[in-house]
Amino acid sequence: MTDTTSLEWSPVAILPNIEIEGELGNRYGSISSVSHPNIAPLLDGFPELKEFTGRFSDSFGERVRPSFVLFNQAVKERHQNSQAFLAFRNSIAVPLATYGRCLMLKNGSPHTHPMWTDSFDCYPWMLGKDLKNLVISSGALKGFHEVKKFNGQSSPQLPHRFLSNAGGIDLLSDRLLEIWSNTFVKKQQIKTHVPIFRSLEMAYEAGRVPFQYAQTDTDHGRLIALWISAFEILAHPGKGNVALKDVLRLLDGYEPAQPKRIRSKKYSVKLRNTRKSVDLLEKTYRHLYGLRNDYLHGNPRSFASLVPRGFSINLLHAAPALYRICLFSKLAIKPPRIVSVDDTNEFAAAIFASSQFNQCRSIAENAVLAARYGNLLTNEHRKSGER
Repeated sequence: MTDTTSLEWSPVAILPNIEIEGELGNRYGSISSVSHPNIAPLLDGFPELKEFTGRFSDSFGERVRPSFVLFNQAVKERHQNSQAFLAFRNSIAVPLATYGRCLMLKNGSPHTHPMWTDSFDCYPWMLGKDLKNLVISSGALKGFHEVKKFNGQSSPQLPHRFLSNAGGIDLLSDRLLEIWSNTFVKKQQIKTHVPIFRSLEMAYEAGRVPFQYAQTDTDHGRLIALWISAFEILAHPGKGNVALKDVLRLLDGYEPAQPKRIRSKKYSVKLRNTRKSVDLLEKTYRHLYGLRNDYLHGNPRSFASLVPRGFSINLLHAAPALYRICLFSKLAIKPPRIVSVDDTNEFAAAIFASSQFNQCRSIAENAVLAARYGNLLTNEHRKSGER
C-alpha cells in the first residue's frame, strides 16, 4: 500500500505515555492501541509506520507501546486541522485526567488511571501524511528525518499508563465528543461551541504535573491561575467581561447527586462590599479565585496559604473536581429517561445509564467534600458538615 489519501482511517499523532486496550472516541476520531483493527492494516501496508511504532522506550530503555490518534476521512484536512485535533484530544484527556484526580483526592490513589493531562501529550516527531518520513513543526524547530534513526521516549516525569475501555468512556467525554463532531465534522453551531474547546485547552495546560524537578508554591499558583482562566472561559456570558459572579452562577446551576451535602448555604464569602451566603462549591471556588489574584498580582503567599482555613488540602487539587462540575452545568447534561419498563433490555440499559450519570457526578462531589473534610470523614462530620 502506498496511497494514503484514500485511507478510511489515518494516524495524525502518537501518544507515547499511554497504552490503550481497544479505543476511546467515536466514529470520526479515536485514540487506539497499536493492535486495534484500524491500525493493524496500516502497520502491514506502511513499513515505516510499523518501525516508528516500535521505536519508543522509557528513560531506561524499556520498550513501551504507544497509542495513536486516528481520524476518519470524514474529518476534512485531518492532518492540517490543528484546532480539530486539539479539541478532540482534550475532549478525552481532560475528563479522564480530572476523573483520576478526583479518585486520588477521595481514595488516596487512582491506581492506573491517569491523573495528569500531559499523559496525553503528543510526541513532536510524527510521520507525515505519506506515512514515510518523520516531520516536526514546533515553535522552535521545523524539520524531517529518517525513521530508522529515530529513538522516541515517553515523558520521564510520568508513569506509562495502561488504559482499558472496558468501563466505557467518561460521560463528560461522551458529550464533548458529540459537540466536537457537530463543530468540526458537521460544521454546526461553531460559534457556540468554540468557547468550550478554548476552555478545555486551558484546562489541559492547568492539569499538567505541577513540577518536574524542584517545586515552589509559585508552580501551584501558576496552575491555579490557568484553572481560573478555564472556569472563566466556560462561564463567559458572551458579551462584555466575565466576572466572579458568572462562575458562581454556573456552579449554582449544577444539579448535585448529593444536594444536602453540597447545596447547604452555610458558608459566606465577600463579593465586593457585601457578604453572600454560599454552598461548598462556591466557597471552594472563591478561595481558588483569591489565590489566583494574589499570585498573579505578586501579593505575599506561601505553601501554607494554599490550604485555607477549614480545608484539608492544597486547593490546587480541588480545581479539577470543580471544573468537572462546571462542565456538567455548562453542557446541561440531564439524567437518562426510562422510556419503557416493558422492554427488559431497554430498562436495563436505562438503569445502567442512570447509575453512570450519578457516579460521574458523585465522584466530583466527593472529591470537593474530601478537599474540605479530608479523606476519612467521621459520621459526625458527614452529618453536621462542619470540620
